[in-house]
Amino acid sequence: MGIEFIKDMLLIALCGASAFYCGMLSYRLKRLNDLKSGVGASIVTLTDAIERTHDAAKTARAELFDSIEEIKGLLADAEVKSDRLETAMKNADSKIVEAEQANDALQTVIEKDVPAARRKALNTTEGLLKIVSDLNRLNGTLPQQKDAA
Repeated sequence: MGIEFIKDMLLIALCGASAFYCGMLSYRLKRLNDLKSGVGASIVTLTDAIERTHDAAKTARAELFDSIEEIKGLLADAEVKSDRLETAMKNADSKIVEAEQANDALQTVIEKDVPAARRKALNTTEGLLKIVSDLNRLNGTLPQQKDAA
């Protein structure tokens, strides 16, 4: 009976120690899974953060697609305006060429015709001055008529 009694006591002590250990584990597990502190709180916080991140990603994606559509429209508008600008530049280039040709023609006229026209004007001016001088001379030799007033 001595050994059996010791075995039973050891078994009872082991069962008590096991029960105490299980109680400790249960207490720690409850604390660990507590929603206000511990892993449970961390899980809740992480879940909320994931949901906010997911919502932010959805919003960012929608804004990205809106921006892409806006950029596509701007690019199409830029292409149309670029074509118009190229046409305007070609027209401006042709106008520059025309202006240079007109300038060359005008330069030729100025170099060629203006000196001749100047000579003619000088001759005409000299002739007119001679006529005025002759008239003044003749006017001085004519008797003065008195006004019949």
